[in-house]
Amino acid sequence: MEISIPLLLGWLLGLFTRSLSSAVDFVLRGSVFRIEFNGDEKEYRLPVRIPVDLPRKEFFEAIYVRVKIVCDRHWWQIWPVKSLTACRGFLIGVESRNPDTGEFESVGFYDSVPLLWSYLSKDDAVSGITIPEGVHQYLDVISTQENRPDFDPRTTTWPQVYRLMFDPKANLKGREADFALKLTLLVTTANNRGKQISLVAEWNGGWNQIKVYRWKP
Repeated sequence: MEISIPLLLGWLLGLFTRSLSSAVDFVLRGSVFRIEFNGDEKEYRLPVRIPVDLPRKEFFEAIYVRVKIVCDRHWWQIWPVKSLTACRGFLIGVESRNPDTGEFESVGFYDSVPLLWSYLSKDDAVSGITIPEGVHQYLDVISTQENRPDFDPRTTTWPQVYRLMFDPKANLKGREADFALKLTLLVTTANNRGKQISLVAEWNGGWNQIKVYRWKP
């Protein structure tokens, strides 16, 4: 079978041109994102009331811990940029702090579980969402609630085999106040390299006494 040199060169030139065009378009209009968190501010440690249907009880108090994803531009871009697309967040790591050594140790978590976007559906968590430039969206991580004795991971689903990982009493009976987890998240989009952030969640003796901060090696 003979190969036409001009045809092959034309095909290669077309492929190069399309690749170059895509690269130029990304440099000129491609957006970037950043992950923000400050555990001392209410927007990241949101107090809420959850309606319930119980005698003499209208709601439960709860706290939702979340990170903020912001669509931004490169410093050199002075024109509108494209929206972030297919944005998703995953819980990819769970470690427990040894109260005697202060070191975080594996608890046998090996999965990547989709996290829920604040106020959005499970389908959005699985398929991803679009975030326009200048807009931010919160990604839920964990919550606590007055009628629960543990951290509740804000995931689309949660295998029961992992449930005890988030229970202070199950892990440190008698020393629940020392219970702490390191949670590692991965945020991805269609056209950006994924970014990670790790948070430390300390139980400190009760659902409304938790402390959460960004972990730095």
